[in-house]
Amino acid sequence: MRQNHREIRWIVEGFTPETIPFSRLTEYLSELANLFGDASSMRFVRLEDNCVAVVNKIVEPGAYSRIEKRLKTANSEHGESAPRNSFERINRMLVEDGTSARIKSGSATILRFPGQTVDALDEFEMEGVATATGYLYYLVENERGQLNVRIRQHGLPAAKCIAPAHLQPLLKEQLFKEVRLKGRGTWRRTHDGQWVLLNLEAVACEPVENVTFRQAINELRSIQSSWEDDSLVSESAGDASQ
Repeated sequence: MRQNHREIRWIVEGFTPETIPFSRLTEYLSELANLFGDASSMRFVRLEDNCVAVVNKIVEPGAYSRIEKRLKTANSEHGESAPRNSFERINRMLVEDGTSARIKSGSATILRFPGQTVDALDEFEMEGVATATGYLYYLVENERGQLNVRIRQHGLPAAKCIAPAHLQPLLKEQLFKEVRLKGRGTWRRTHDGQWVLLNLEAVACEPVENVTFRQAINELRSIQSSWEDDSLVSESAGDASQ
């Protein structure tokens, strides 16, 4: 399917087209238009049965990538304020309705609205062993002689880290590259059950090599074994003869 004809589906659990009040549906649709931010490039296609699934088709070339990027950051503290506010308003409405929702493109879920599960868990913090893996984009020495480090994690908020001075040469060498920092940190469990690393006091750093699955398999195959051919067969035969 060409990009300018891709469909985006907003699915609400627990409702059907026959049970959701029309006035409530229009409220959701109004906030969805604000959330998408590119509503003029979208067309309403259909309302699916069994659940409330609002299907929209993107008709403007290039609009899908803009909308997808906006949706993926709508539930992030680093996202734009307008889509984040729309996300929060929609989520509050879902809490009021006692349900949840998600936005999908094809088989992939782009954005989840926890809705009724928001208050299911209490937030709390705990300290323990921690690891931050991602793109090292910030490295500054602070007034205490330590290093302030920022790691952009994949699909997670940026990790704020402190590293000792003796790691500075290695961190400088790995700046703007993928790294893994290990140490102790503070974790927070959010309302929806996700664990977020708030801070990390690093004691070790190692580079992360981006290796594809195929490359990893080839490397495993290239490992030379010190065993002789048919060593297991030979030992078994020897045992049987005793």
